[in-house]
Amino acid sequence: MPRYEDESQEALEYRVGMRVLHPTFGKGTIMRIEPSSAGSLKLRVLFDQEGEKRLVLPYAKLEIL
Repeated sequence: MPRYEDESQEALEYRVGMRVLHPTFGKGTIMRIEPSSAGSLKLRVLFDQEGEKRLVLPYAKLEIL
């Protein structure tokens, strides 16, 4: 049985298709969310001006639009 208290609440806020804003890359759309080897999550975000970037939570500094 999963222990939900162990899951990052910040990570649960993000969903595929969600629009986000990054301080450097601008506005984009989350294309994929996958686990990383460090136990956090990796996001693939397609930014409007910068193309696709891979970001790691909680370091991504994304704002949900």
